[in-house]
Amino acid sequence: MKEFWVYILECAEEKYYTGSTTDVERRLYEQKTKKYNGYTSYRLPVKLVYTQKFNSYHEAFQFERKIKN
Repeated sequence: MKEFWVYILECAEEKYYTGSTTDVERRLYEQKTKKYNGYTSYRLPVKLVYTQKFNSYHEAFQFERKIKN
């Protein structure tokens, strides 16, 4: 069974980023190494401060949206 994760990163200047993924370790590595040009790439360093596992993409997505609202 595939696992889905919601995670929160603390970025520079005490800003926070919330996302979801199927692989937290890989995604954290991508964030730290600027693999994608986005929000966190301009706010390094980042630190993982929260994770929660879900059984479905829908549950993870709904929880991520709840946090962002």
